[in-house]
Formats: sequence, C-alpha cells, structure tokens
Amino acid sequence: MKEKKICKIAILSLVCPLTLLLTSQAAAAESQNENTSNYLSKVKADESRSLEVENASNSSSPMSIYEEKATNQSSAFVEQTNSENESTNKSEPLPTNHVNLEQPIRSENADEASSHGIKEYEIEFDQKTKYVNDELIAMLAKKEEKGKQSLNDSKVNIQVPEQFSYYLNKLVGVKNIKEIANTNLEKSEKEALTKLIDSYIKSTNDQKFDGRGIVIASVDSGADVNSQDMTIDQDPNVKKHLKLAANKDLGFTEKIPFGFNYLTGTYDIKDRSNRPHGMHIAGILAGNSKIPGGFKGIAPNAQILSYRVFSTEPKDEDNPSYVGPDSKFHAIDDAIRRKADIISLSIGERASGLSDDDFYAAVKKATDEGIIVVAAMGNYAGSASTNSYDTYVDNEYRLKDTSTAVGVAATESAIGVGSINNMVVPLPRVLIDGKEYPFTEVGAHSIKRLPKNKEDFGIIYLGKGTPEDIAKYNPNNDSYKDKVVLIQRGDESLKMKVERFLKNSKGVILVNEIVSSTRGNYHRAPVMGYDDLDLKQNWVISLSHDDGKELIDKVQKLGNKKVNLQFKTELKPYIIADQNGVSGFSSWGPNFGLEMKPDLLGQGEYIYSTRNDDDYFISSGTSMASPHVAASAALLLPKVKEWINQNPELKSRFQLTNSDIMKILLMNTATPLINHQASDLGKEIEHSPRQQGAGFINVNKAFNSEVLIRSKRSGGASLGEIGKDHSFTLTLHNMSNQSQTFDIEMGDIFTTSVKEVTRDDEYGPVKIKAVIPNILSDVKLSGPKQLTLAAKGSMEITFNLQSSELINDFIEGYLYFKSHDGKHPHLSVPFMGFMGDWNSEAVLDKPAWDKDANTHLVELVKEKYLEHDKNDYEPLIKHESDEAVNSKDYAMTTNLNRKVGPRLIFLRDASDYDVAIVKGEQKDQLVRVLKVGHYPFKYMESSYRESADLKAKLENIDSDILWDGKIHDENSFGELKKADPGQYYFRIRAKAGKSDDFETIYLPILIDNEKPDFDLKYKSQTLQISATDNHKVESVKVSLEKGYRYEALNVSKDQNDSYVVEIPKKEGGQVTLRIVATDIAGNACEKTVVLDQNGKLTVKEETLSNYNYQPKKSDDDYDEAENDLHSLARHELEDRADSDDDDDDWSDDEEDDEDSDIDAHNIVLTHGKEITLHTLASLQENHITYDDNSKIATLDYAIYLKKGYQARVRNINIQYNSLQNNLSDPYKAMYDTTLKYENDSYNKES
Repeated sequence: MKEKKICKIAILSLVCPLTLLLTSQAAAAESQNENTSNYLSKVKADESRSLEVENASNSSSPMSIYEEKATNQSSAFVEQTNSENESTNKSEPLPTNHVNLEQPIRSENADEASSHGIKEYEIEFDQKTKYVNDELIAMLAKKEEKGKQSLNDSKVNIQVPEQFSYYLNKLVGVKNIKEIANTNLEKSEKEALTKLIDSYIKSTNDQKFDGRGIVIASVDSGADVNSQDMTIDQDPNVKKHLKLAANKDLGFTEKIPFGFNYLTGTYDIKDRSNRPHGMHIAGILAGNSKIPGGFKGIAPNAQILSYRVFSTEPKDEDNPSYVGPDSKFHAIDDAIRRKADIISLSIGERASGLSDDDFYAAVKKATDEGIIVVAAMGNYAGSASTNSYDTYVDNEYRLKDTSTAVGVAATESAIGVGSINNMVVPLPRVLIDGKEYPFTEVGAHSIKRLPKNKEDFGIIYLGKGTPEDIAKYNPNNDSYKDKVVLIQRGDESLKMKVERFLKNSKGVILVNEIVSSTRGNYHRAPVMGYDDLDLKQNWVISLSHDDGKELIDKVQKLGNKKVNLQFKTELKPYIIADQNGVSGFSSWGPNFGLEMKPDLLGQGEYIYSTRNDDDYFISSGTSMASPHVAASAALLLPKVKEWINQNPELKSRFQLTNSDIMKILLMNTATPLINHQASDLGKEIEHSPRQQGAGFINVNKAFNSEVLIRSKRSGGASLGEIGKDHSFTLTLHNMSNQSQTFDIEMGDIFTTSVKEVTRDDEYGPVKIKAVIPNILSDVKLSGPKQLTLAAKGSMEITFNLQSSELINDFIEGYLYFKSHDGKHPHLSVPFMGFMGDWNSEAVLDKPAWDKDANTHLVELVKEKYLEHDKNDYEPLIKHESDEAVNSKDYAMTTNLNRKVGPRLIFLRDASDYDVAIVKGEQKDQLVRVLKVGHYPFKYMESSYRESADLKAKLENIDSDILWDGKIHDENSFGELKKADPGQYYFRIRAKAGKSDDFETIYLPILIDNEKPDFDLKYKSQTLQISATDNHKVESVKVSLEKGYRYEALNVSKDQNDSYVVEIPKKEGGQVTLRIVATDIAGNACEKTVVLDQNGKLTVKEETLSNYNYQPKKSDDDYDEAENDLHSLARHELEDRADSDDDDDDWSDDEEDDEDSDIDAHNIVLTHGKEITLHTLASLQENHITYDDNSKIATLDYAIYLKKGYQARVRNINIQYNSLQNNLSDPYKAMYDTTLKYENDSYNKES
C-alpha cells in the first residue's frame, strides 16, 4: 500500500489538525453554549484581579529606551514520562537539550562544551541581498580572507564555533551552504572567536529588547502554565514593567496572568497532547527557561494571555476538540479588554479577507484599539499545487488566481505571515563506529529506551522491511533478535513497518526515503513528525536518505561483523537545507480584493520549541512563522510607540494605526528572497510578492531604520486592476532629526509562468508544472533615481508602469532604496497588480466531460443511504472515464424518493452564487431555486490529494442543492409539486465580485417516469433477455431463488446488446428467477419467472420497485420543527467549519472526521453564531408576510435561545419571489436585527 502522510487541514489551527465536532447531543450542545456565559460571569468575579495593571503610567507611555507541515515535524529528543500520567508527572529533561531561538546552543556539561569544535562553511550568497550579511561575513570570514576582495564576491568561507551554528539561520539570501570540515584552531583563537560572536549576538539582542512590559494574546490550543519555560525573569528591572498581575487564585502566573478554555468553560488551558500546538506557539513567542542557558523564545520577558479555542488531544466524549467560531471572536474581544499589545493568531480557514468575512470586524476592532494582529497565512501552497510538501510550487491548471490565504491573515488590518525554511536544525546523533549521524526519534519514548552506553551490535539490512523484502534480504530466515534492523521508508504505513520488528530485534533504524510528503527534503532530513506514535516497546530512530544510504553500503560490506553504537541525546546543529527559500507549503496571495498577501515571511520550517511538562519538539508550518513575527513586533513595539509620540501626525493626519506602522516598518526592512529555482534565467529574480510579500523579517534592520515608506496602510504597493499605463505613489516619512538620502534601484518587472520540471516521487519520476518568474521585458517602470528626505519630513514620489500590451496577468517587482549614510539600513518595497481584467478567469470549473474542465470533478451525483442516518453520494452515471460520460444520460424519476445534485468546484472565491432548476429550449424558464449562497469553499488541489477530510468535504454535496424532482406549484402558493416528465437543467451561476456579471454552467437532468420492459427467450440452459426503454436501459440483474434467499447470477451482453445468463441445472424440479431491468432514471421493471424442467418460461408476477435505492424516509416524514429549521438554513457549513492552518499531526492510525458529525438539519450558522435544535425552544409567527414597499414576501421567526434571550429572524421566500415578474431583485435581503432581552417573557429553560 502506498504510504502517504495526510495533511489534516487544516482548517482551525494552522499546524495541527482540528477535528471538527459539532455534536448533535443535547447535553454537549448546552455545555458548549454555556461556556461563554460561564466565562462572562467568571470575568465579573475576577475582573479587579485579572485586569489589575501595575505601574499604570508606564503601560500607556513608551519606555525611554526600547525595550520570532499535515507538514514536517520531529522529536523533542528528551526523556519523557509515561504519557498517561503526563498531567501530574514531569519528565527530567537532559540539561543540554535546549535551544535558545536567539542565542547559541549551549551545554552545561563541561566535557561536552569542551568538545565543541570550529565548523568551517562555504557559503554562496545572492548578490542582491548579500549586503544584509556584510557585518557577520566580515566577522566570521577565515583569517586569511579578511580584508581581501573575496569578501565582495558571492562566495565566502566562514568559521563558526559549533555551538553557534544554529545562528546561521539568521543569514539571508543563502544560495548554497555546505560544511567543509572541522577546523583545528589554537585554543586562544577558538576562545577569541567564540567571545567575538557571543558579543555580537548580545549586541544585536540587547537585554532591554526582550518583550518586557508587553502582553501577547495567543488564541490557540492553550499552554502549560506550569512549564519551567513559561517564566518571567526575577530581575527587578523586568518585573517593574509587568503590565498584568497574575490571577493566582485561578492557577495563573506572572508569565501567563490569565487564560480561558472555551471547550470546557474552565480555566484549565493545558492541551494534553503529545504535540500541543498552542504550547509550541507560546514557546516561540516568549519561552523563558528557568535553567541557565536554557530555552529562550523571541520575546522571553513578554506576558502571554492564552485562550484555548481548539484541541489537539485525542477525541472522546469527555474531551471536546471543537467549540463554535464565536469563541475565537470572544477571545479577541477579551484580549482587547485586557489591554493586550499584540494578538498572535495561528488559526483560521480559507476565506476572502474582505469586510463581510467573519474575522474582518474582529481584527479591525483590535487594530483600531492600537493592538497589533499577526496571523499565519496557511499551509496550502497555491490552489492548483499538486503537492504542498515539495520545495517547488506547481500550477497544475495554469490558473492566474491561485490564492489560498487564510481569512484572518488575508484581512487588510492583520499582518499576514508566510514561512521560510530553516537551514540548520538541532538534532541528537548516533555514533556508529565513530561516524556521527544526526537522527530523530520515531515513536513516543524511543529516546528513553536507547542504550545508555556504548554497545556492539550486529546490523541487518532488510530493504523496506516488507514481508517480500525480508524474504529477499534474509533468505535463510536468520534470527535478528540480537541485531539492530536497518530498513527504508516506503511501500506501506510507517507504523505497520516498524512494529513488525519491535518484539524481535534490539532496535530499528529507519532510513527516510521519497514519498509524497518528503519530496522536498528527504535527502538531508530524517523522518519528521512521528515522535508521538504509540509504540509499546523498543526504540526506533530515523536517519536521512543520504546518511542512511551510506550506512546501508557499510552494513552490506561488513556482513555479520558487529558495529559500535553510541547515542548522544544532547542536541547539535545540522544543516538539512542548503539554501534559503520560501517554504513550499506556504499559502499564496493576494486576497480576494487584490491586496498584497502575505505581508512578510518568518521562520516556519523545522522550528524547535516547547512541549508540555518541560519538554520540546520540532514542528513546521506558517503557524510557527507567525509567532516569530508577532514576538519580533513585541521587541519593536516600544520603538513604534516612541515614533508615534514624537510624530503624532502619523495618527492624526495620516490615520495610521499601531498595526499599520509596525507592518510598514517590518515590510520596509524585510529582505526579499531570491528564487533559486529560476537560475536558468541567467539573473537573480525574487520570489513573487504573492508568495513572500516584502520578504524575510529582519529585526536588526528594523531597529536601525528611521524611515517609513508606504502605499496607503502597507509597506507594499497593491496596485489592484490596472491598464497598460498606470502610475502609483509611495509616501515616505523621516522619523529622525537628520535628512536621509536614498538611491532608488528598480528591479526587474516580472510575472509568473510555468515550466515542466521532473521531480522524483515514490513510484518514479513525475512531471509538474513548476511556477517560475517570467521577466516582462516589454513593461517599463520609470520614476526618481534618488531622493533626499528632510529631517522629520514627509514626501510623495510617483512611479509609472507602461506596457505595449495588456498582458492579462499579474505584474510585480521590488523597489530598492539604498541608504547613503552607512548608518541606516537599505529599504525595499514590493509592488503587485493585475494588468487586465482580474475577473475574466472562470470561477466555476467546467463539467467533467468538457474539454476545458480542470479537476474533472463536476458532475451529477445521487444520494445513497448507507446506515445509521448516514448518506453518501455516487455518480449518477457510472463511467470508466470522463470521456465516456454522455450528459444526455443524466436522468431521474419522480416515482421514487431519489435526490440528485451537482458536485460544484469553485476555482476562485465567489461573492455570490446560486443553484436553480430551469427548463425550456433556451434554459430560461425558472421552476425552482435550490440555493443562494456567498463565498463557497474554494477548491485546493493539494488539499484534495493530501487530506482525506478535505477530499470528503470537496466531494460531498451540499444538501441544499439536492433536487427531489419537485418544482414550484404556480397554482398553490408556497407548495411544491412533482415535475412533469421532460428535460430540465441544473443552472449554476457564480460571480467573483458583487458588481460582476454571473457566469453560468448547465448540467442536464431528464425526468423520466416510464419503466423499461423486457422479453425472454430460453435455449440450452441460456436465458436471453431483450430489454427496451424509452430512453436507455442501465442494467439487467438476475437472481436465482434458493430457499428463502436469492443468489445473483452472472449476466453478460451479447453482440446484439441482449443480456444473457446461464441457468444452472436443477435435478427434477423447476427454477425460480427474479429479473430486474432498470433504466438510467431509476425506473425498474421486476418480474418473477419460473422455468420448468421442460424449459417452459412462466411469468408469475410483475412489480415496480426501486431496486437500487431505498431512502431512510421522505422529506414529508421530518417533524415540523426540523422542517422549519431547515427552511431557515441558507447556510454554508463547508465554509464555516474551522480547522488548522498547519498539517501538523500525521499519525498513521489516527482518523480525522472534520465534518463527519455535522448534520445539515440540526444547525444554522449565521455571522459566526450557531443555533442548534437543542437550544431552540420554539418557532413562532411561522407565516408569510409582505413588505409593502418592495412587495417581497418574507417568513418571520422568533427564536428563543435560552431564558430571557430572543432572536428575530426574517427569511426571504426565494421560491415565491423568483416567480414574481414584477420584482426587480427577487433576492433582495430582508432582515430584522432585533435582539430582545425579556426576563419574564419566557420561563422555560431550553
């Protein structure tokens, strides 16, 4: 079986999967609805304590001195306690197993520290961005190269003490890096170099810039409040700046002064998972170990407000993993009340980012209050990408609009963050006969079970460890109970593979190999993300492909000789990527309104951070990149506040918020990354701004910058839809008391195109349509070449784009502002627009049989009842290939309770869409509107291929667009009747923007109520069945009576299209057959035939039945309340289900039923709120009313939510209004926003 790790999607947390559970049990629903009200009442009780602000005068004014996957993950490399007891027993981590994200990897072990050598690296830089690293290069260059011209070349050799190698991740624009050798320096030289680097790091990360006085709200899966890494320094100079007092009565601390668990309505915010998403985020934001030299996050002395709105724990009835979307909005509101400075959001789902999106108002409210909101972009690559794990991004359908931004990050007010890869990762290692190999653990507690001392073992190589390979590589069936088994990944599930050897070996070494989820990194990276597998015994570790191949060659040469193994669990830095690049999984922009997204990149691949109970692990995703930027903003916030105090016109005149200014500063000082996959262009071209925004965040540059360059409220110029000649303006602000001069360099203007690239994959090479830059030589950019900005001055400069033709594609590039004075950093500004008609590209995919179809998923399906109130869908026409589909064969009968509907694929965001039934030669007679909707779920190719849940979501059918064959009865107001036989069509319309015209596709459906018939001929044990129908026979089935049951016989077709079946002989008696002929509409002719011993046929009875389909009940069988509620439900469940941004938890044995418990009849979602049958007390005023002015009919409801709460709902009667020819807008929204609180009006508790 092909081994393929699934991206679980996404869709609430951006790394870990959130399994969406909208329970239909009354108790669970009531409990969830009570959580927020419980919280509100508890807030009142603890308000004075939790909102207490120390040194209030300091909190409102800046300090006088300014004070960082479904993707890859790896193990924590420290001993763990039994996971069943992890809430009470804390593991004792090895003291050297810490990584300081801003400081070098240190060791408290004197012997280990003394063994650190000097590493020499050869690094080739991109010419455009090499200047960013000049200070480091000058310091680290080999002694004999210092001062030489080689420092100005793109390639340089540097020397780094081993414990500082992790700091190489700070280098930007690395085209290639490779380790040369360990360099032997004199002790004095080594100490001098170490001291030099240590001093440099401290100078660029001053202790005053550590987040003190800043509060970061993390809306995620919670945190471990009692972790040794969640502390505040006890330095009085730090403590005096604390903004919030700890609510210790509720179990909180100075570090995490408050939190709330929306899943349970309690203050227990710990996510008891082996891979706790929120705790990993908290460590990146502000981890601060009590152990000297221990783990440090980006802003170690910042405080954290931790809100638990989802869970990564295993699902069970007592452990809800999902709570309604309103919990996230309430958490943001609470963070505003508690005066948070920054909100970090690694959550969300695919959405437009426009003003009618769920998160828009919540984010804008926060930024209007001066809070900086930072959000992860998502892990979907481009919407037409076939593999989100590859370092290449491809575009299978050559689409222009490939945006996959998560809604909250796509919001204009938020800082949307994509991901850059880490080149160096801390790993433990194993010495095999003295040769060092970095490894990761596979399975929980593997590290704990490793041999503590040097031991000699035999190693046996067994290929991929499958039964076939075991027989091949161990033909004599020799025992390996005293040996270590060496196997390769692939051909079957990883867990199944390794468990085969746990009982009968000394341990397992697993070599990483190419599978769909490792296409981009298997050569140098071990297997990642399996450190939480529940393996009951023994140990399993993984090596990279290259290291594993070397070991396999060695083992095969050694034969039966033993080797010496010694495990070193303290961490050392290892290079696993040889160049900087945007992570392949990082979601693309722009947002729906053509605004640039992402804004920035942060480190998001292979990020080492905190686990529960003083433990650590590595994870990947834009969820990890976003807190890098959020915490960096915490470091810079005092600087921004001082700017605002000194330059009040930034707010008063230019109407910029704190979040706007922070975004502009970070974007101006970011480093655009060069696209190394475009080397055949012969010059350096940047990654698209739609993939990287302004580039990789550079905090040091931001600290030193005194100039803002903006376009409106952003550090990037979003040009929108433009013509052949377009001008745009940038505004510059000088915050300093000195004039500043810049030379302006205009980079290449480019778009993106595709080229065919061959990539290795598990079962052989595959060809992909890789996305690469395409230089637009016919497009010219003109503007000033130099400018001088007066002290404290502002100015505008204008640039002009001209093209000889309208390219109908994106046009993008970067402007570089090179500082003259040498004291201030160079700055840059990305620009991006669409030259042509942005809305010209199709929103809807074509039907599967159409030559222009992309996904080949659009077709008609029929509802198929399974069991336990579950339905499934199957193609209405069974077909071997898309070309074999004849759309004229789409048919249904109204004699059966059958429902048919279209599977819709939206290739782009759609502001509006509708599904209706029409008839007539011109397809213009509207007979029924099935649904009017907005912003449906956008199709994403990689999610369809990699996520079982998202595939099910995309293949499932919205129950609102299933047609039961009924149309509006024009003679009876509001009633439906069966449609007369004839040709009808599903009309599907959609449009990208509100002002655009609808595009339309039609799927034919024939109503046919005439059953087929058949004649019979019998000769020599062969029965010939000639079936006829007014349209087309689908099948003939024959079964043989055997006692109380029937046994199916094999039926085939002859050359005359007759059906033939061999009748078995029956000694001394007659044979009874049941024959059913079914046409393509589902009409069936069923006959019972008796064949006597003389070969005479007798038809005993004839019945009409639904042979293929039996529904659970008709629409009329639903109870009144269910019918009424369903009539309200113009909902889009697929768009409201929240999930993770990151593909973080890929256990082979784990199910992910993201939407499996959602019942379309039991829930209404509107504006982020949920109303379920279990909170619904009654429906009143259930009658049609009319608006006197518009003459539009509506249906009014009063819905009682719980004691004292009443919501008024006005639902437009689309079916009636659509038939009124005198209405200009039959879909006009009619609503009543009344929300009443009446203590005495309703006394019954729901």
